[in-house]
Amino acid sequence: MKIIQLVPHPPTHLGGISTYSLKLAEELFREYGIFTSFIIYDSGFQDFPIPIESEISGFPITILSKESPNCILSLLSKYHFQAILLHYHQPRSGRFSNLYWLFQSLQSPSINKLKLLVIFHELSLTFSVKNIEIFHFLRFLAGRGIAKTADTIVTASGGFQTLLAKWTKHPIKCLPVISNIGEPEDIPTLAERESRMIVFGREYSRERIYKKYLKELLLCCEILQIKEIYDVGSPGVKLPKLNEISIVDVGEKPSEIVSQLMLTSLAGFFDYSHCPGDLGKSGIFATYCAHGLIPISSVYNPSESTGLSLNKHYVVASNQLKNMDYMDLQSIADNAFNWYKNHNIAEHARVFATSLKKKIAEK
Repeated sequence: MKIIQLVPHPPTHLGGISTYSLKLAEELFREYGIFTSFIIYDSGFQDFPIPIESEISGFPITILSKESPNCILSLLSKYHFQAILLHYHQPRSGRFSNLYWLFQSLQSPSINKLKLLVIFHELSLTFSVKNIEIFHFLRFLAGRGIAKTADTIVTASGGFQTLLAKWTKHPIKCLPVISNIGEPEDIPTLAERESRMIVFGREYSRERIYKKYLKELLLCCEILQIKEIYDVGSPGVKLPKLNEISIVDVGEKPSEIVSQLMLTSLAGFFDYSHCPGDLGKSGIFATYCAHGLIPISSVYNPSESTGLSLNKHYVVASNQLKNMDYMDLQSIADNAFNWYKNHNIAEHARVFATSLKKKIAEK
């Protein structure tokens, strides 16, 4: 079986959706014989350092030259495929950006007869002007229209799941995001790890921790008797100078090295306060869970709808940590790891492969 994955960014581009789409393609092909061709629908990547027509890991990849129905339909006509897997990504940023043109493209008779699977990564219906949120009608039409057109819908967000359910009669599958750093099978216990805290992620997320939650980070280190903090990620973050504890600037390293660092560290600190109720969307949290660390959140994040509970799957950076012993912390790390296993990359691929083969058979 051959499919098209429509993705916003090239799979070689550093980032959650990019890495996820490639891992998904690899798993679908390895386990189910489903072969992917990538089309990058954000034409802003025309100058990305890969040829316009190339491949990655054996999968063809083409970057759309222009965001228009005519352009993408012309490109799709060159492929032989049975279904489309769309990675829908509409962030809040960008006053004029919208995917209505893509919705129009999917209404073409030549495309509409094919099976459409959609994973909604971001589904913003507003844009911001001077901190005022304004409803974006074309984003609404695009999101609702694609949801109504889709044969299968998946999202990592409980909030998106609720919204999408208002637009379609199809069931909405909620699958939290995966770890893009790997999914190790052998997880050391906390007792086998070094007293080290990991601060991992993109520049802006780590910078936010040091600016807004440094006091909470240091409190956790004191309670857990952590001796050093490893800052892991892209360069450019100004690390605070501390007397109490050392901060090691690890920088951006290959996934294998980062994975090994996490397997030998005690805890991972993260801040997802900007997305309350959507902890299942955090790739940083997923990575900590997959590696058996104690996930420590800057604040309480009410994400029970995705199966996550405070003091069961993660802890909050507070004095409450003083009331937890080793067994409590190990239980939290184990619960987080087991929660993650229920939606790892193998489960994501199984969900899509089952839907693909069922829909093709029905066709």
